[in-house]
Amino acid sequence: MLALLGLVEIGNADVADALAAVGRNAGPSSVRKALPLLTRIFEEAVQEGLIAENPASGISYA
Repeated sequence: MLALLGLVEIGNADVADALAAVGRNAGPSSVRKALPLLTRIFEEAVQEGLIAENPASGISYA
């Protein structure tokens, strides 16, 4: 079931789960495109002081 989370509630597992869903529904090439975008978005949120750490860090596409 889809749960809506606030920005500060998003964790590493949430990002990994979302990317797994993208991979199942849209394929690996979409995951390769989405991961850098998510990483950049979350990094901007860290720089703006909205979150303490990037929940996409440490996730890699295998």
